Amino acid sequence: MNDTPDNQDMISVNAINGTYLNQSPSDTLMRTLWDILYDSYSFQEDTNKQIKPNTMISLSLNQKSLVVLAKNGDQIIGELELKGKIKGDYFCAKRNLFLVPIPFLFFRQRERRLVMGVTSENQLMVNHGMIEFAWVMMMAGGNDFNSTERYEKEK
Repeated sequence: MNDTPDNQDMISVNAINGTYLNQSPSDTLMRTLWDILYDSYSFQEDTNKQIKPNTMISLSLNQKSLVVLAKNGDQIIGELELKGKIKGDYFCAKRNLFLVPIPFLFFRQRERRLVMGVTSENQLMVNHGMIEFAWVMMMAGGNDFNSTERYEKEK
């Protein structure tokens, strides 16, 4: 998976700071911003069902991490911190890696990546993906996906 989104004119990475709508205007998969960020944080499913598509997501970026707060009005109903690095005009979250090697018998790898930046239209662009691979004795298989979503900044 690419480390950077490959289109759009991006503006300063510090423009990521702000509050965003949780639901993408063009989202057909019903994936909210919170779901995507949480998936990059953990392979376990988020059990916090209070975070609905109409929840506001507040992002605060520093040099080593992105602090994500889910807010319902003034009440914080979810919080997580994504470790990562600023690369040019993008924030690249540390990859989420699950690895199980048993030599000559079994090997499994699951990896998630997240890259985000702000476009010149002041939209948050989130490029996320997953690579999964398994090998058992003499058989192997894998799966991967990559998707780019846009989210509107609260006005």
